[in-house]
This record gives sequence, C-alpha cells and structure tokens, in this order.
Amino acid sequence: MTETITYKEVGTFLGLAAARDQRTVGDADVLAWHADLNAARINYAAAEAALTRFYLEMASRKPEDRFRATAVDIIDLARKARRDRLTNFQYEPPPGDEDPNYLARLRGQIAATADGHRPADPVPPALEGGSPQALARVLEGVGREIPAEPGEEEAREAAKPRPFSVQCPACQARVGQHCRWPGGKRRPTHGARKRTALGEPVADPAAAREEERRRTAAAEALARLTPEQRAQMDAINHQEPA
Repeated sequence: MTETITYKEVGTFLGLAAARDQRTVGDADVLAWHADLNAARINYAAAEAALTRFYLEMASRKPEDRFRATAVDIIDLARKARRDRLTNFQYEPPPGDEDPNYLARLRGQIAATADGHRPADPVPPALEGGSPQALARVLEGVGREIPAEPGEEEAREAAKPRPFSVQCPACQARVGQHCRWPGGKRRPTHGARKRTALGEPVADPAAAREEERRRTAAAEALARLTPEQRAQMDAINHQEPA
C-alpha cells in the first residue's frame, strides 16, 4: 500500500486535534489513524482541512451536542470535499484532433481537481440561446429566494425524528431529557438514542465490528514495530506543543 500520510504527519495531525478537544494521544491512536487514513488514501493536507471543517461545524452546535472527531468523520469530510471539487469537472483535451494519452490525461486531471490543484471547470461555458430580453428576465430571478408553501417548512421540521422524543436505551434518560454521563453530567446524545428515534436497531453492528478491527489492527501494528520505530513514536508523543 502506498503511504499517503506518514506516522510523523499523523502525530502532528493528532496534536492539532488534541489542541481543540483535549484528547490524549498514544501509540495505538497514531497507529490506528495512520492505518485508516492510508486505507482511505487521505493525505495530510486533506486531513487537516477536514479537521478544521469539522470543528467549525462543532462551534455552531450547543455544547451538549458536540463530540470529538474520529477517523471516520475526517475520512467522510475529506471525501465529500473531493466530491464537491469534482461536481463541475470538465476534461481539458490537448490541442489537435487526437489524444493518444486520453486515459492517463483524464486520470491526472481528475486527481488534480479532487486534490484542489486544478479548477473543476477551467473554461466556463458561455450562455447560449434566446433573446437578450429573455435572458435578462431569467437572470433577474437568480439569487432570489423561492418561498415555501404556507406551513410546508413547519411540516417538514415537525416530521424530522428527534432523539429527545424517545427514552435513551443507553443511559435511560427520559423523554425530553438530555443524555448523561455515569456521574450525572450532561453529555452528547447517545448514538443508540438517535438510532431508536429513527426506528433503527439500537446497536450498530457495523460500527462495533469496525472498532474491533481498528483495535486489533493497532495492536498488531504496535507489535511489529522495531525499536527504532517505537523510539520515533515516543518522541512524537512527547513533543512539546508549539
């Protein structure tokens, strides 16, 4: 597997995460994140941008609804950023009628666009067709908000499943009450409660299997480290914050 992000970069990345959410970072964390980000082919720049985007989103939430970033969150955000960049992708052919290196050129342009090194649409298409008067009428409506039908927005909002409408199967918080830590302090809503509100199974078998896989992979990778690699990771974990 080609390495897209190094152990050192993962250590730096987790240091940035710890500065935001006060997490404790150890060898197993570095190993697990290194394995997951490389499996998803996420490089350091994409991971850092996704982390910034994640905590900007958390800043807009109530304290009780915030949570720490996981590898899955970062991978999802990085992949979404790549998809967004490719939304308006257009292939840019070379001069001439033939392109013998079409596939290689296409792959290169897609990769450069997804990584943010190339605009999706280098030459925006010109507006075509219709009279100037008709075009002006169309452009007048650009940017204007289209109002919803009376009561439509309220109906959509009321139809959304809400976690507080059910008792939490994890901490037994009653309907209308926030979830709590064992000591009684308010905590973010349990995932099991959200799934119950959506009518889904309380336990998420896929998430449990993924967590077990990550723990096993981290333990195996840690056991395979050479003394030099262990010393390098220890140095990363004991770096003084800038």
